[in-house]
This record gives sequence, C-alpha cells and structure tokens, in this order.
Amino acid sequence: LRSYFVEQYYSFSRRGVIRGMHYQSPPMDHAKLIYCVQGRVLDVALDLRRKSTTYLQYFVNELSADLANMVYLESGFAHGFYVLSDSAVLVYNVTSVFSPEHDQGIRWNSFGMRWPESDPVLSVRDANLPLLADISPFR
Repeated sequence: LRSYFVEQYYSFSRRGVIRGMHYQSPPMDHAKLIYCVQGRVLDVALDLRRKSTTYLQYFVNELSADLANMVYLESGFAHGFYVLSDSAVLVYNVTSVFSPEHDQGIRWNSFGMRWPESDPVLSVRDANLPLLADISPFR
C-alpha cells in the first residue's frame, strides 16, 4: 500500500477533550497517518466503508510521544481521539487537500464507543455533528 501525502495538520488539546469523529467525504476523502508528538491520547477510528468486512466497527489505540507509535487509516474511516495527558499534540498527514464542503463528521457518542468520560470537553462543531444513524456511509 503506497500513499502520497499532500498536506499535514496538527492539533493541540488539553486533558478531557474529545475531538471527532471527523472525515472528508468523496471525492475529497483521504487516508491519514496520525501520530502524537506530545502527551498521550486514546485514538479511535470508525469504519464507514459499506463494503468492508469491518463496516461500522471501531478500533482503539493509545498513541503517545513516549511510545513513538502511529496509526494509518485508509480512506473511509472517521477519526477522533480523547486526551489522556495534561495536553497532547497530534500530527496528521493526509492524501488529499482540505475541502470545507467535504469536511464531515459524526457525533462522538453515537456509535457505541465507551469513552473514558461521559461529559468531555467538546468544540461547538463536534458537539453538533450528526448522529451515525443520520449519515450516508462510503460507497
């Protein structure tokens, strides 16, 4: 599997923050390579690919600067994370350019994930994302 990364982003978050679950819809969907350069997070990916054997399953990994690990997500996954440390910085390498009209997401608590906290810190955007039941899956 070969990916060509065309943009890179980073995010800074504090303990108790959930960011996500974000994705870009086709035709601007992208694969992501994600790693943590400061702190530690509980990283979550949800498979939105209708024809996948893992459709609507989610996967959880701890990413941290100390572990120096990373996760690769194919196109068609929603992504989010919960900050476990006092603060965390994540870096994302993506295979398509950011497209505001294709920037999508689903609400963090609408797909069965048992997050470490039931009342996390959320951005206004993330608090108002649609439920999983209200979105169209990939392909």
